[in-house]
Amino acid sequence: MGLFKKVVKAVSIPKYLTHEWIDDSQIRSASGSISLTDPLECFLYLLLRDHLVPNKVEALVEENRVFLEWEEKLDCTDGWSGRHAQDLARRLRL
Repeated sequence: MGLFKKVVKAVSIPKYLTHEWIDDSQIRSASGSISLTDPLECFLYLLLRDHLVPNKVEALVEENRVFLEWEEKLDCTDGWSGRHAQDLARRLRL
């Protein structure tokens, strides 16, 4: 058994540091709820909730903002991804 496994076995994580002590209804109650109707907001909510860590999304938003302050356009060296991005944006704007 490696040293890491020995250390992990020796350390007991208190329940209050895990999510085991909070059920879904408590999480919903603590975070509140809102209704979204804007397609972009709905998309971002699903992305944040189910697919990406929020700090990654924040970093991308900031990177995009800084890039657009310095450049007027983004030249896509991968045309397929560029066209896919255009299509996704068009569908989200509907």
